[in-house]
Amino acid sequence: MRLVLALLISALALVPGYARAQETVMLDIEGRTPERLEVATPEGFAAVPLYRLQLLGWEFEPTAEGMEGRSTGLPTLTIRAGNPFVGWGEQHLQLVDAPFFSNRELWVPIQLLTDVLPLLVPDRYRWDPGTWTLSVTGLPAGTSGPAPSGAALGPAGAAAGTSPAPVATAPVSDRRVVVIDPGHGGRDPGTRGPAGVREKDVALAIGLLLHQKLSLRADYDVR
Repeated sequence: MRLVLALLISALALVPGYARAQETVMLDIEGRTPERLEVATPEGFAAVPLYRLQLLGWEFEPTAEGMEGRSTGLPTLTIRAGNPFVGWGEQHLQLVDAPFFSNRELWVPIQLLTDVLPLLVPDRYRWDPGTWTLSVTGLPAGTSGPAPSGAALGPAGAAAGTSPAPVATAPVSDRRVVVIDPGHGGRDPGTRGPAGVREKDVALAIGLLLHQKLSLRADYDVR
């Protein structure tokens, strides 16, 4: 199940629309006036401050490496700076880009809103790539807006109560980097099929074919 979810989320990054640069995401939250969520690219990819997810029914607590988020009826969401693997209860899901700290504030890739939450909680979050709108329904009772400042969502032990400094926006390349890792190899051949075919050989063949196909696209940097 972990592997399937990781592959699904990674594959969604290849869908046209995720890669394009956007300045805002529209939040259409049930029972509230729609509002715009500003998107920035301080690390070269679209991202938002994690504290803004409080609008979506999440509460966060700092950890040594990042944040843990909780929302009624859902698994714990674990975010670690510099680590593209997001914890969802006992599962681990891989993002294309890693969360990061900027000015003592944790930022997450916009993919968390456009792909991950709609995939994992489709009855609460629905993403419209045509209008860049995240529709939210069925939030827990008592869900409020975000804290006035995201400073309290810095690393554990960081000073709270100060407003974050503006983050400069870096240009976004039109080309997306695609890294293909077939897995296994070396001393680990993986499992064997009924006819003795090794998993490592199948994985490598598929990886090479995928590399060949994707390399034909000018908007992908395949490695």
